[in-house]
Order: sequence, then structure tokens, then C-alpha cells
Amino acid sequence: MSSSNSTATLYSCSSGIEKLEDVKIESVPTGPTERARKQVRWWMFLAIAACIVATVNDVFVNLYCPDKKCITKSVNKSKSNDKDSTLMSPCPRMPTIRPLPSPLPVKLQDVFDDLDSILMEMVDNNTSLPAISANIFYRDSVLWSGHHGSKLFQINAKPDGNTVYRIGSITKIFAVLLMYKLYEEGVIGSVDDPLSKYIPEFSIQNPFTSDNITLREIASQMSGLPREAPCIYHCEGTNSTEQLSLLKNRSLVLTPWKMPSYSNLGYALLGRLLTEKVLNTTFESWIQDEILAPLEMNNTGFEITSHVERNMAFPYGNNGKRMPFMKIGCAVPAGGMYSTINDLTKLGMMFTRPSKQSVFQASTLREISLPVDIAPDGRTLWGSPFEMFLSNGFLVRSKGGNIDTYDAYFLFVPQLELGINVSHQLMEVRTHIRSKGVRHAPASPQQDTV
Repeated sequence: MSSSNSTATLYSCSSGIEKLEDVKIESVPTGPTERARKQVRWWMFLAIAACIVATVNDVFVNLYCPDKKCITKSVNKSKSNDKDSTLMSPCPRMPTIRPLPSPLPVKLQDVFDDLDSILMEMVDNNTSLPAISANIFYRDSVLWSGHHGSKLFQINAKPDGNTVYRIGSITKIFAVLLMYKLYEEGVIGSVDDPLSKYIPEFSIQNPFTSDNITLREIASQMSGLPREAPCIYHCEGTNSTEQLSLLKNRSLVLTPWKMPSYSNLGYALLGRLLTEKVLNTTFESWIQDEILAPLEMNNTGFEITSHVERNMAFPYGNNGKRMPFMKIGCAVPAGGMYSTINDLTKLGMMFTRPSKQSVFQASTLREISLPVDIAPDGRTLWGSPFEMFLSNGFLVRSKGGNIDTYDAYFLFVPQLELGINVSHQLMEVRTHIRSKGVRHAPASPQQDTV
């Protein structure tokens, strides 16, 4: 791919987003119109994320194999002469990972400049996308970052790499890390054990099979569990014991391991039950001590204190007033954390360079990154807890999240040691949609969708 093709890809994405700007939905606070508004928000967000992934992935692959062919010289003594012959062979799908030159290649720098321009155009401080932060990391360094807009409504307060955004369902990654860490330490004998082996109080009706659902099924979105806990979206005033009691009268909604069943309940169970019932601690404390502290993710956590608010992009309503932070209590392991793109980069590098970190065994991180099921479209794959898709021959691991008015996108390609983070804060504008940003569409204000 030439640099011009890369630029064309970016502008094509930009054009697609602009077409969505004309979608107008009159003010209706709830019902089908509101859901349609949020669907537009989600697809616009995916458009930018997919654009960045495809373009950067293409450029990286072509930096290593610019002509899609590898030239190999070999001595081939033919009948007519003894001269060396030059043979053309397909370029290996696994390029050699090597340092990029300084300054960066022109075609790569051109892409970064175009990304900056697109993000700058997306921001509109007066409507629905006041602040956005994004970066691209490769090996052990950040190649590009872009921060646009303002953390505060109609006040010049530019975000940076340490600006705090809520990350929604990206929290689910930490619930899975908890499970695998306990497996590494021998607390869990196998991730294919049923959850009830370690939590005898856990019981839910299974009208499909006689088997109990397993830890791996829950972590990989293949358990058949209902989407939400019995407390639905109001889980602050309850606890695990109460929710376990209520679940005994619930049933699975799909046959386990038959097809993906996205379940916030599943990750809430993993995070809460494994820490409270097995380790006699809390999910929040364990994640802080065992994951965040070792990775030096110092601006990531759960409780939004006054200290955290010093560099935070705040949620605003359509009247320009700050919105209160939603508190999801018992369901926090499914989507209650906050972070920064600098901290998410540290998490991403753990996955892209598993042999360079000491928090997990490298083989564990590789296993977490493996797909467990493929969707009927033949292109989308499910993992623990990643959603995966193919881009230029590489399997991209991704996780998106939404809570309050925040959207976040976490993505990495292990074979390229490459990753991308996008976080932004939105306004709930209900009179019409005119955002150049890309938005996530939750089925409810506190519910993450992927």
C-alpha cells in the first residue's frame, strides 16, 4: 500500500462519518427514538475505531512487506548456466518486529497527521463531543497520541494522556485476569471447572443441559447466562449473597457453548464471587493490589475521588450541567472502572509483549488472547472477554465500553506488538444528533453493549 492509499482510506472513513451527521432525531427522552439515537452514536464510534485499525494495520504491514512479495536469492544451477537466479515468493504473514526508524517513515507520519485532523474536526465543544483522547503504541513506546476538545464544558481545558475517562466494559478484562491469576496460583484447578465447584451457593436453572456452567464459559461469553443480574441496572443497594439467592429462581437463556451470550451478569459473578467467597477480599482491592499496582496504572481505579477529578473529563447533560456519576455497586466488575489512555497502554503492552512483563506467565496472556468461538458471519470471533475481527490477515483483539456519557475502545494486535486506545466523553444531546464523533449505543444508561 502506498501512502496515498492510506490517506484515501482515512478520508473514506471521514466521509462515511460525515454522512451520519445529517441524521436528526427530535427530542424524545425514552423509547424507540432514543434507542435509535444511541444506535447512531455507537455506529459512529465504531466507524472511527475501525478506520484507525484498518489504516494503521495496513501501513505497518506494508512497511515490512511493501510489495506483498519477498525477494529471495538462491543458487539455482540450470542446464543452460550456473548463474544465481532471483526467486519471488509470497511475503510471510508474520513480519519481523523491529524498531521503527527516527524520524518515522513518511507514509506513517502522514497517517498520524491525518488522524489528528479527523479527531480535531470531530470535536464540537458546543454539542456532543467535547473531549477525546487517542493513542497508538508499538512495542514499548507510544508512536502517536491525539488529545482534542476540553474536559470542561465550554471552558478551555485540553485533555492529555493522563485525563481520566470511565471505561465501561473494558473493566471485564480485569475480571478475566482475576480468574486466570487464581488459576496460575493453583486456587482454581482448571478454568473448565464449574463455578459452583468454588461457589457452592451459586445455582441457576439450566433447561438445556444437565451440566453446570464453567468459568471459561462465563469468561468467554458462552455461558448462556442472562444479560443482566437480578438487580438489573440498580445494583448499588444489594450484595452478592442477595443476588445469588435471586438467581436460584432464574434460568439460562441460551444453551451453554452453543452461541455467544453477552452477559454483564457473568463478569459480575466472576469478579465478585471469586474475590469475596474464595479470597475473602473485594474485587476492587484485589485488582488494585495485584494488577494496577504492579503495572503502575496509577490513574486507574474504581472510586472517583476529588483527587481523581482534578484531571477528569466530566459528563454533561444537554443543559450543559454536570451529570452525577452512575454507581453500579455489585455489578462493578462488569463495567465500573475509570482509566486513562496512558494507563490502558500499559495494559495493552502486557498483552502485546507477554514475555516482557512479570505480572502473569507469558503463556497465560497468550491463552487469554485466543478466540474460543466464531460467529456465523465467519469474520467475528469471541474470546475472554475480547471481541475479535480480521484486519489485513491479522486477528485484532478489541474491547469497547460505555457508561455515563463515556466511550472507550481498547485494541491490540499481538503479532505486530501494536495497540490502539480511544476514550472520549460526550454530552447527552437529545434535541438532535450532529456529532462528528463516534458513539456507543447502550441499551440502557448503565449497560455496556459491544
